[in-house]
Amino acid sequence: AGRQIAAARTIGSYELLERLGEGGMGEVWKARHLLLARAAAVKLILPERLRGVAEEREAAIRRFQHEAQVTADLRSPHTVELFDFGASGDGTLYYVMELLEGMNLEHFVYQFGPIEPRRAVDWLQQACHSLGEAHAQGLIHRDIKPANLFLCDYGRDLDFVKVLDFGLTKPAVTTKDWQLTNPGLRMGTPGYMSPEQVFGLEIGPAADLYALGCVAYWLLAGAKPFEADSGGELLRQHAQAPAPPLSQKATQAVPAGFEALVMTCLAKDPESRPRDADELCAALSKCIDGEPWSQTDARRWWEERRAVR
Repeated sequence: AGRQIAAARTIGSYELLERLGEGGMGEVWKARHLLLARAAAVKLILPERLRGVAEEREAAIRRFQHEAQVTADLRSPHTVELFDFGASGDGTLYYVMELLEGMNLEHFVYQFGPIEPRRAVDWLQQACHSLGEAHAQGLIHRDIKPANLFLCDYGRDLDFVKVLDFGLTKPAVTTKDWQLTNPGLRMGTPGYMSPEQVFGLEIGPAADLYALGCVAYWLLAGAKPFEADSGGELLRQHAQAPAPPLSQKATQAVPAGFEALVMTCLAKDPESRPRDADELCAALSKCIDGEPWSQTDARRWWEERRAVR
């Protein structure tokens, strides 16, 4: 009966099978193409979620369309791939992307604890590959966080990182057509927002690198640079308080060069951080000694965990 109900719900050329998540304006469903039997993830904004002030509804629609268009233009294998987008007859907006099997980096650290520095470098460089393409096109993600970095198997590759949720992406220099949010409105996640985002100032690639520095901190220490009981206090700390040295919170040895690079990403002044994701990626290659994390390492790590299970 459940399958018959699911089969009765189609969006474009896709049959919706199982709801994977819900939040804000939309839902995410596991789906399959009606002809190709290809698995996919379908993100929806339902008509009932768009009720309200006309201007707010139109802004939500533009943001949704913008996310689809931006994601479709990015070709890095480390950016989630978009298959299709559009609107159904009942007014539901949707876009179809690849279905990923795995977990995001927030859940990974919750489940397995902090990761070793070589592995962290590998994951961060993969994220830099995605962001580097976006930055080269003048686009800023604005919501980099562990929950938006997804670890999956990709073909024969293990430990493959995909960057998700380009919905807040905007050009480094905006025009009236790109102003999809209210002037001065902060967009992002408080625990990972750069000082310039907190103050509502003009942002560039360095804002993404600040957030990626927070991600690195999380991966290596299993803790965020700043913790607070309220969002307001968390924003104040990101804007004004110096980040505590990574070595104060990490329970493992982190190479001094790696710690210094992470702390550079967390500098309050954007000019003191790496210029863009490509520069950060190059610096990551030099911050640890020994062989880089390899597919052999990843395969051994996962096989050991499967044996335990």
